[in-house]
Amino acid sequence: MSKCAFLSYLIVLIESTSAFAQLNVPLAPPFVINANAGSDSGIDEQPDLATDGKGTWLAAWSSTENLGGSIGTDRDVFVSKSTDNGATWSPPKVVNSDATTDVGEDFWVRIVTDKLGNWVIVWVSNNDLNDFDIRFSHSTDDGDTWVAFQVLNSNGGADSGTDEAPEVTTDGAGSWLVVWHSDENLGGTIGTDRDIFFARSKNKGASWSAPATLNTNAATDTGNDSNPRVTSDGNGQWVATWQSLENLGGSLGADSDIFVSRSTDLGATWTAPAALNTNASTDTGTDEFPHVGVDSADNWLAVWQSTENLGGTAGTDQDIFMAVSTDAGETWSAAQLLNNNGTTDSGQDFVVQVANVQPDEWFAVWSSTEPLGGTIGVDIDLLVSRSTDGGATWSSPEAINVNATTDTEDDLVPRIMGDGLGNWLVAWYSSESLSGTVGADIDILATTFALSDCNSNGVGDGLDISNGVSRDCNGNGIPDECDGGCRSSFERPTCDTLDSDSDGVDDCQDRCANTPTWAVADDVGCACSQLDDDGDGIHNCLDWCPGQIDFDTDGDHVPDCADQCVDDPNKSRPDICGCGTPDVDSDSDGTPDCVDASPNDPNVSDPVTSGSTDAGEDSPQSPEDTSAEGIGEEGDSGEMGPSGADPASDGDAARGATDVCGAGVLGCIWSVMFAMASLRITHNRSRAGHL
Repeated sequence: MSKCAFLSYLIVLIESTSAFAQLNVPLAPPFVINANAGSDSGIDEQPDLATDGKGTWLAAWSSTENLGGSIGTDRDVFVSKSTDNGATWSPPKVVNSDATTDVGEDFWVRIVTDKLGNWVIVWVSNNDLNDFDIRFSHSTDDGDTWVAFQVLNSNGGADSGTDEAPEVTTDGAGSWLVVWHSDENLGGTIGTDRDIFFARSKNKGASWSAPATLNTNAATDTGNDSNPRVTSDGNGQWVATWQSLENLGGSLGADSDIFVSRSTDLGATWTAPAALNTNASTDTGTDEFPHVGVDSADNWLAVWQSTENLGGTAGTDQDIFMAVSTDAGETWSAAQLLNNNGTTDSGQDFVVQVANVQPDEWFAVWSSTEPLGGTIGVDIDLLVSRSTDGGATWSSPEAINVNATTDTEDDLVPRIMGDGLGNWLVAWYSSESLSGTVGADIDILATTFALSDCNSNGVGDGLDISNGVSRDCNGNGIPDECDGGCRSSFERPTCDTLDSDSDGVDDCQDRCANTPTWAVADDVGCACSQLDDDGDGIHNCLDWCPGQIDFDTDGDHVPDCADQCVDDPNKSRPDICGCGTPDVDSDSDGTPDCVDASPNDPNVSDPVTSGSTDAGEDSPQSPEDTSAEGIGEEGDSGEMGPSGADPASDGDAARGATDVCGAGVLGCIWSVMFAMASLRITHNRSRAGHL
């Protein structure tokens, strides 16, 4: 880089470091995520973001970069990693394992994590299978390595439809869902118009169910359904949205509207499509590209782009619309403008994404040609607006790329994400050269900010507290150096010399007051009986699945995380006959029928010589069965229950439906508590109108 170019960029850095008006914290000038931006010549576009909320961030995108000739110039899938809240990024690496030999296009990349160490990337590809299909890969080491890609839509080898626009999400509790649109007719069972398809995974994205249609009218509708999005609240509610030209039997117009469908069984079944924009029967504008978010209070916010003029109250240019639901998407408020300059602006606003900060607080970012009264250029820039009242009102749009007053290149398709600890990242793609510091090809740009950041160190307060950089003596989420901590709250002369509950952790660091004297506290002063990490009403000491919701797919009162037969209500472990087959012993000779050559002769108990189930290959006395429970260790989870003990917590080596508690009682107590938690969740959903 020349001295002049460096000085020019330095001036831009100084002048463009801005206090974002709605945040009142420094907003970083745009920087590149693809670290090779200064020397590459490929086109990098359509980034997506994911974070585990523990300091790791991944960005994924498609690119024609050939990495110095080591791969082809077709579009491939790239990923980069940051462990310092987006300040620096690892060199881009290729995800699709055929990048050195493929010639087809890999694009429309989406990435998600369950925040438990599992990451999944999906994308569109036309390699090998002639038509466009959905591919996927997954990582269990924070993106350092990725398994060889597979085709997600299992009919990809035989179908002829075009599968595009995948979106992937997870509830963080073991269920994963991918949605996309396709004109595949599934062997003539549905039409050749575009419909919404989905597939599910329950093994961390390693494999996926067969494609099925999400819009239940797929066999009879004629309008195209496109660009789906899906969101989960992590508590059993799933909402899918998309744009559609379907008129629902003439009840809607022929213009494009936003449709919605809901699932309460982990995406297995979906409600009939309905119009989300309540003016769908009378409007004439085009509603497209929806996005939906949900906050921890189960408030859902939908945003989309539209040319609707709302009866003359908005212009006919493209603006950003929104609606709110408080009953998991069953009903929605009237469509209204999100960009409050929509009545007077003339620029085009498009491709919007929404992100939740905390209950009732939201950010929306989008691309726009609006010059904001001449304060920024007429090229495409990124605008942002904020609501602190659940979407009822929004701040005036402003540029989030702080070089918007001077840049000349378009900034497109923004993605915004927070880590839940106050750190935020916005990424997009642009050919802006950043005053000559990178090439004029298209690269992945980003900006960061911290909300809130009371000590102005550029790191969110939540992360400061989590990392031990700041203390939070009174547990109010504000670093002690900003609010006085325990000294001001409790008028103590010094909190680091007091240990009020005698748990070995001083009051400044203690996040759990009154720890029982018999309990062992962790390094922040909390005993497992004081913690309920997943909010299911069962404290960590007795929770088989601390940190995730205790879903019980088969209703046998054994949560999926500890159930080796998640779809068998009569068994929670395979035993000898395997899941789905009862271990019946008709002749009471001690050998189950499934492996008994003479199941009705008590005098003969020879095992069958062929056709044995895999689960029966290790006998109860097998030397590989180190837990002496009749299951070879190859398929045995070790009878993990709370704290790694017998799941019934009574030492009787029995669990779930096979455990009647015997001399122990904790297994029964857990079952009662699990049932109570299930009832509590059901009651809360019913009260909120979710059922």
